[in-house]
Amino acid sequence: MRRLMTVLFGIGLGAGLVLFACHYHLIRTKQEHLVVRKQQISLTNSYVDVRLWGLSDWQEHPKLVRAVVDAGHSDIVVTPTTSDVLRNIFNSFGGGMISGAGPQE
Repeated sequence: MRRLMTVLFGIGLGAGLVLFACHYHLIRTKQEHLVVRKQQISLTNSYVDVRLWGLSDWQEHPKLVRAVVDAGHSDIVVTPTTSDVLRNIFNSFGGGMISGAGPQE
């Protein structure tokens, strides 16, 4: 009987963790851990470590960005600077002539 109760407890705990992972993002930042409600039920991005994320990383996860901004934690999202925006505009017109690394030979 004791083994049966242990198995049932384990199944219940596992099911609860899966439900939590489907409904919330657990985000690790440089200062803290955040729990943010997901916009759509899924298992993607259940745990995300954003300590070393740059602009391109955030651009690859738009649903995560929307959830973080809606939760009021927009300060952790890296946004493009004016120079990044101007570089992207110029590259789109000039065919990629400017890079962030300086002149190319």
